[in-house]
Amino acid sequence: MRGLFFLLNHLNFKVDISTFSKACKHRSTEPFQVILRELQKRLKHHQGEFKHLFPLDSTIITLTSKLFWHYKQVKLTLGLDINEGNIGDESIIFGKTNDHKIGHLVIGTIPENAVGINAFGTQAKDRGFASWKLMDEMCKRNTLFIVRIRNNMKLQPDNPDIRVIQFFNEEENTEYRLATNVTSMTDEEICSAYRLRWRIELLWKALKMHLKLDRIITKNENGVRLQIYAVLIGYLILRLLEIGHNKTYELIDKLRYLQIEIGRHCSFMELVGVEPLVG
Repeated sequence: MRGLFFLLNHLNFKVDISTFSKACKHRSTEPFQVILRELQKRLKHHQGEFKHLFPLDSTIITLTSKLFWHYKQVKLTLGLDINEGNIGDESIIFGKTNDHKIGHLVIGTIPENAVGINAFGTQAKDRGFASWKLMDEMCKRNTLFIVRIRNNMKLQPDNPDIRVIQFFNEEENTEYRLATNVTSMTDEEICSAYRLRWRIELLWKALKMHLKLDRIITKNENGVRLQIYAVLIGYLILRLLEIGHNKTYELIDKLRYLQIEIGRHCSFMELVGVEPLVG
């Protein structure tokens, strides 16, 4: 957004960030949410339906404006369907919040056809939903999960639907304990599935590096939500985009392709629908 504002001003089309921020203060987020949900449905239909691996994680977006002195940051929590590249419903929370305090919100984003994988840390401040109480709740909801638990948690849960699996990672010299209620996978398959949790880090990289999620320019809470929704919408559009018969293009390749094609067929002034100021 900052780059676009700079370019428009360079073309003598005067756009002020403060004016943009004020306009976002009272703009409804509902149209953005409707578009986001529709794109999620299209990607799901586009790729097919069966049980998928669904790692969940959160990322911090720093709010640099002095007007956010009471928040300083916003936490975005998302799940990623590894098989189809789709994202789950988002959780946007302003201020400092530990992951274990939003566990009840996180488990509600796991789709019915997916196995939720806890990609949070295991420290007290960020252990996500690694608690027996929350795992019992997921069992009641028939939500499938793979959760890394702390090494001081018991190996024989009270809930008979939950089993604990242990494995040792020689490269990291670390013991892992995983709790799961998935009965259709062997212990080895559970361990292999958990190792794929890092895939969600690629999502954060795409959102922050390529779609500039970490460069918030609005100065109010509603505007921040609008920009987050806009980034997520942009991500899903790129996931749905097919270039010719080649379906192996990376996200950044699709983004560059769109930028080139837009530049070839129209100017930025035509996109905004106004004539540049002269003199």
